[in-house]
Amino acid sequence: MVLVLLLTLLPAWRDAPAHPDLELQIERLTQEIAGQPRDVELLLRRGDLHRRHADWERAGEDLELARRLDPGHPLLDWYEGRLLAEAGQWAAAVRLLDRFLGAQPDHAAAYRVRAGARWRLNEPEAAARDFESAISHSERPAPGLYRSLVVAYVHTDASPRRAALAAVDRGLDRFPAEISLLGLGADIALAGGDPELASTYLEHLPAPLATLPQWAYRRALAACLAGDAEAAAIGFGSLASEPSRAGTWAVPGETLAALASAPAAGTCKQAAAGMLEGLQP
Repeated sequence: MVLVLLLTLLPAWRDAPAHPDLELQIERLTQEIAGQPRDVELLLRRGDLHRRHADWERAGEDLELARRLDPGHPLLDWYEGRLLAEAGQWAAAVRLLDRFLGAQPDHAAAYRVRAGARWRLNEPEAAARDFESAISHSERPAPGLYRSLVVAYVHTDASPRRAALAAVDRGLDRFPAEISLLGLGADIALAGGDPELASTYLEHLPAPLATLPQWAYRRALAACLAGDAEAAAIGFGSLASEPSRAGTWAVPGETLAALASAPAAGTCKQAAAGMLEGLQP
């Protein structure tokens, strides 16, 4: 069944870049499997290498053979679920990972992969729950997990600002200088019309980064929301007039010019909210 789902993605992996080290490991495992064709552990290892090589078809073949040889292997649902998630078969991946986590509820990586699949299925609240579980079951959760959790909360319907800011602060408690979390905290505060809170996040930036345009833009938005139209106009105008930064700045020059000419709180709040749109975990 897994192989049938993966065959629809055959053209995608054929264009994937080569990974010589993976190919060498696959070749060695293939030699071992030739001498031990019923060794499920070897098949799982080779299937996982094919997955990392984005060769969905061969990965599916190895995992399907492993399931025929040992249908009750405790890790099969994990290997197949992760493969399907990376291949874009998100609903099928969730079904397998549901079953796997029902049997092994402490598996942090499975929660993370299921969270990503649920996000792709437009289920941000379920994704947030899984990111929470991935963090709680990780011995050393990475900063990216907290960022993913924040982004999922931003897109939920139930009190997204409060939950997202709480997740930002939890992440910063563990990683005080994590730039992505400082940016998200500032953006959420600005989108909520709270320039004072946004400034507390911006104050923790390392000095070398503070002059970069994305942070200068946030400071200008904060000034605008705080009612300091003069400082906001100067900030937006300075960004709009620096062509040397073209290509490193996502906000169009005409938008910056418009904000500089009329830095109204409502417009600035809307601009801040726009920074949160389209974020991916």
